[in-house]
Formats: sequence, structure tokens, C-alpha cells
Amino acid sequence: MDSLLTMVAADAAAIDDNRFAITVPEREGFARSQISSIRRAVPTVLNSEMERGKLFLLVPVFTGTGAIFYFAAATEPRLSAILCGLTAVAGLHALAHARAMARLLLLLCIAIIAGMLCAKLETIRSSTRMLGSEITTRITGRIVAMAKDAKGGWRVTMDVISTTRPALRYGPDRVVVSARALPRNVKIGDGLSALVHLRPQSGPVRPGNYDFAFTITIGVLEPTASCWEGRTSSR
Repeated sequence: MDSLLTMVAADAAAIDDNRFAITVPEREGFARSQISSIRRAVPTVLNSEMERGKLFLLVPVFTGTGAIFYFAAATEPRLSAILCGLTAVAGLHALAHARAMARLLLLLCIAIIAGMLCAKLETIRSSTRMLGSEITTRITGRIVAMAKDAKGGWRVTMDVISTTRPALRYGPDRVVVSARALPRNVKIGDGLSALVHLRPQSGPVRPGNYDFAFTITIGVLEPTASCWEGRTSSR
């Protein structure tokens, strides 16, 4: 009798396990149904957002995405290519007046290309002059900021007035000079003439590391320099 009850209990447990077991075809069917439901839901959600007038919130998002695409490109895109792409997509958007979904996708593409165009125009506007290699020259400039470092030296930010021996044709407008010592009583606003070794900012050491060369291109950093010899000049 006990063995019979044990067998009945085992069969009941097996039935319960099979009730909640999901086979591979059922999983695939469930995944396909979820994907199809998402496809049906996306147009509905977009139409709802359009009716509420909130679709314009996507414009700055996709415009910023276009700027990211521009600066992340392996080679700098040409202005002519960006303008041609923008004209072509705008023309397709004008022709797709009968298809709301196509017009929406083309509008988002226009926002992306417009972001690339803004990044290109900002790059042209900055027109940052950069050093091609390390060079030693004599700089005459005006002190903008001074700060002591941990080793007792100085980091001096200078607006460059002139460069000599050699004169730099495409020299920087502002540099950060590292010096072991400065003349006595020198202060912000004084002129300073020094023999310096200019170094351009380096790119990333490894893929994905911080790119100092890109930061200087958009005018956030200044070229660095080591001061070999310095003296104050007349204010």
C-alpha cells in the first residue's frame, strides 16, 4: 500500500513539473510574439507622442547624436558631403508626404545630419592653431595665471605676444609654462620673456583613453611648455 501511494505521489509531481516546463519551440514562439508586439506598439507610441506635441524633444537628442558621430569618425567628414547628404534626405522627406512613418524616420535622419553640420561649423569656427611637433623658441607674453605645483615649481599661463628664434608662423595664442623658479616680485599682468620648449598635447595612449589633442582642438586646453630660462620684461 505504501509503495502504491509513493508511485501515485511521484506521478503527480511529474505532472506538476511538466505543467510549468517550457519547450524550445514555445520559447521561440514567445520571443517572436514579443518582437511582433513591440513592432506594433512603436508606431502607436510615436503617433501618441506626435499628437501630444512632444516629438520635438527627440530633435536635440538626435542632433547631439550626429555631433557624436562626427567627432567619432575615423576621418573628418567633408563639409560638401554633409551638405549633399542633408539635401538628399530633405528631398526624400518632402517626397514622402503620404507616409507618416517614413517622414518621421527621415526627419530624425535630418536631425542627425544637422548635428554633424553643427559640429563641422564649430570645428571651422574654432580654427585652432596647433603645433605639429616639439620646438624650442623664445616667447614673450603676458602672465594670466600663476600657481605653485607640489614640487615647489610654477605653472604659469601666458598670453603669447611674440615668438623669436625661431618665429612661429602658426604659434599658439596661449601656453602653460612649467618653470622651476620665477623672477622675484613677478605677478599676474607682468610681461615675461623666456626660452621654452613647446610640446603639443598628445593623443590617446590606448584606444578609448582620453584624447588631449582633441580637447585642445576645441579650445579647452593650451599647449604645455618647459621653461629653460626666463626674465621679466617691462609691463
